[in-house]
Parts: sequence; structure tokens; C-alpha cells
Amino acid sequence: MALENYQASDSEKELWIVKDASHAESFWIDPDEYKEHITKFLEKYY
Repeated sequence: MALENYQASDSEKELWIVKDASHAESFWIDPDEYKEHITKFLEKYY
């Protein structure tokens, strides 16, 4: 559903798929990369 949700929104967005992460597991797969990715997104769009 990630692609469907991505395509349904017209707002600022980035599609980021974390290998081996199921729903809501991306933080637990690699917390440091998750934090870095979110920080960069917020710096860019917020």
C-alpha cells in the first residue's frame, strides 16, 4: 500500500522503502538511518 498512499497525496512527500521492514518497523530496523532520513525531510519541507 505504500505506493498507493504515496500516489494519493499531492503534498510534499518522499517515498522511502526500508528493506526487510514491514508496516511501522522501519525505526526498529535501523534507528539511526530513520532519524537521519526524517530530520532531512523536515529540514527540507518544514
